[in-house]
Amino acid sequence: MASSLTLRERIRTRILTALDRLRVLRTLDVTALCFADREFKPALVAAQRAIRGLKKDGLINPYLTDRRQTVYGLTKKGAQWLESRDILAAGSVRRVSEMTNPEHLLWSNFTVLACEARGLSAQTESELLRRKPSELLTVREFGGRVNAPTREWQICPDAVADEEDGLTWFELDRSKRGPERVAKLVGLLRAVGRPFGDSHIRRVVVLAKTQRTFQAALNAVQNAGMLVTARPAEENLERPGTVFFHILTPASEHGPHVFAVYGDKQRHGHDGRTQTVTRLRGHVIVQMLPLSLARFRIDPRNRENRVEWFSNGFLPYFRPEEMQVGTWASPDTPLLEG
Repeated sequence: MASSLTLRERIRTRILTALDRLRVLRTLDVTALCFADREFKPALVAAQRAIRGLKKDGLINPYLTDRRQTVYGLTKKGAQWLESRDILAAGSVRRVSEMTNPEHLLWSNFTVLACEARGLSAQTESELLRRKPSELLTVREFGGRVNAPTREWQICPDAVADEEDGLTWFELDRSKRGPERVAKLVGLLRAVGRPFGDSHIRRVVVLAKTQRTFQAALNAVQNAGMLVTARPAEENLERPGTVFFHILTPASEHGPHVFAVYGDKQRHGHDGRTQTVTRLRGHVIVQMLPLSLARFRIDPRNRENRVEWFSNGFLPYFRPEEMQVGTWASPDTPLLEG
């Protein structure tokens, strides 16, 4: 078992390397980065302890956003600490000090870290565009008047993760979408199963901040195709081009909604004839952002009994058994290796 000094070194290296990569972090992000294998309260206590030590030694600096959130940037001393361990780094305090409301960036970072805690390879939008600037998905407007010009847009995920069967695309909906952004979301939901980069989109996860944006995302699912309560029949001759959304989870006001997405495929017979059939393209998951984690306080008076954490299967997104990829395995910690 690693000594306490070795563990401290590994935790510091992990946090500072993530800060160099993502530029800004919260204490909450450190819980997912280093302590996802623990229950949330002890994970938060450990993250707070690590942050205090890094601040005390001048390796990170805290800043307060306009929404009274404390965020951290990597200092020059912190970058030098990494470089002394052969990790090339650059400070981020100047950039972080200029951030007024980085909420979207913070949740994007957290989503990526939650994916990586499950052993997935994940990227934020900015990382994806830096590595592959042309990595965009073309979506088209669905519906409207007959013979009307069809608009199309190129879009990029807020975060994306590689899984065994394809890609998981994350959309962070913090505010109400205007008509054009709604049309883009509808186009994205209909694009489940399509190629993206070197893979295919197997899941779209919409993370909503409010009940209003949550319901708006569910409305977008209804507008994207036909909502059905049972798996559609394999033959789909009467409605070519229809996308079916089969709900897998019981309807509830606040809980995650998971839909299996079915669409057309041409099946070629041995006699040369073709038949239009439906096939499973992937899934759409609509759930709330884990705001209970950000609001959690270690206080005997805290009334937040239920949080959306790894241990109850909410992170990075909810997986019912019917999804076929299986429910999540427990996250591993890299801190005890070696």
